[in-house]
Amino acid sequence: MKIMSQFIERFVGKDFPIEQLKDVANITTGSTPSRAIEKYWGGANYWVSAQDMKGKYVNDTEEHLTDLGYSKCTHVPAKSILYVCRGSIGVISINNIECATNQSICTATPKANKCDIEYLYYALYYDNERIKSLGEGTSFKSLSQSTFSNLKVCVPPIDEQKAFVSIVVQADKSKFGGFKSQFIEMFVDKYPPTTLAQCISETFSGEWGQEDESGHGIKVIRTTNFTNSGHLDLSDVVSRQIDATKIQKKSLKQGDILLERSGGTKDNPVGRVVLFEENEPYLFNNFTQLLRPRLEVNSIYLFYSLYYFYNANKATMRSMGSQTTGIQNLDFEKYLNVQVYNADRSMQDKFEYVYRQADKSKYLN
Repeated sequence: MKIMSQFIERFVGKDFPIEQLKDVANITTGSTPSRAIEKYWGGANYWVSAQDMKGKYVNDTEEHLTDLGYSKCTHVPAKSILYVCRGSIGVISINNIECATNQSICTATPKANKCDIEYLYYALYYDNERIKSLGEGTSFKSLSQSTFSNLKVCVPPIDEQKAFVSIVVQADKSKFGGFKSQFIEMFVDKYPPTTLAQCISETFSGEWGQEDESGHGIKVIRTTNFTNSGHLDLSDVVSRQIDATKIQKKSLKQGDILLERSGGTKDNPVGRVVLFEENEPYLFNNFTQLLRPRLEVNSIYLFYSLYYFYNANKATMRSMGSQTTGIQNLDFEKYLNVQVYNADRSMQDKFEYVYRQADKSKYLN
C-alpha cells in the first residue's frame, strides 16, 4: 500500500489534536553569506538551496561553506524539515546532515516527544497544496516565516506516529534493493565514523608499461573494466609488458579495492570503486589506485562502505575532482578522509556472510 494512503487511513479525519507548527517544531529561516567574500565559500560545511532538494532526503549540497562562512549562518540540525517558501514554493525535504540554508528555505526541527520527523514530513506533504495556496506575491509566490510557523498540523500520540514511521522505513529501504538496504539497516548512523586512511594498510597507483608485442605480458585492469555496480568486467582486458619487479610489488590480491582516480562522466563523477575477487595475476593501470584493507578490516565491508558513500554523496565526490582535458582527476588526499562507519568486526563479517549468500548480480545493480 502506498505511504500516503497509509497516512490518510491512519490520520485524516480522525479526532487527533491540531497544533500550530511552531508549537511542535523550532522554526528558522536561512541566509546567504556574501558571495563577494571568497573566504566564506568552498569549505566542508553544507549549504542547502532549492537545487539540492531533489528528493525526500538531502545528503549533500552543490555548494559548501568554510567555517567562517558557516559562522554567519543559522545552523540547522540534521533530521529537520526543509521547506522552500520562495520561488519553487512547496518543495520539501529532510536533511540527513547538519547544514545551513539560503533565505528561500524555512526549516522546522521537531521538538522532543512532539513530532517524529518522518511523520511531520508526510503531514506537511499531505497538506502541501493548501499550504502553497497561502503564498503571496505577483511575480512569484512566497510564504513568510510567520505564515509557515502558524501552519496547523495534526498531532497524534507519538506512539501512533512511530507505528506509521515503521512502515515508511520499510518502504524507503525497499527502494534501495535488497543488498543496499541490508547495508543501511546494519550500519548507517549506527556506528561512529572513522576515515578511509585508518582502514587501509597499503595504497599505490598502477602501471601501464609498454605495448605487449610478444603476447606474453600481464593482464592490466583499466577504468573501462569498472562497472557502476562495483563489479569488474574482465571480458576485454589488455595485456602489457611491465617490469618484473613492478609486477611482484603491485600484483593484485583477492579482497583488494580499486579506485578510479582519473575518468568520470557527466552523470558519474570520478571515484568509482570495484572489488577484486580473482585468483589470476592482474595489474592495474595508472588511472587507478589500489586500496588494501588492514587485516582487522573486512574487505567486503570496506568496499561496500566506499561504494555506498560514492552513490549517496555524488556532489561531494564531484567536489573532490578537478577537470583537465575532459578528464576528472580525484584529489586522493581528500579521498583518504572519506568517512566510513567504524563497525565491530563481528558485524562486518556478518555482512560478508550475507554478501556471499546473495545473488550479487541482483543486489549490486
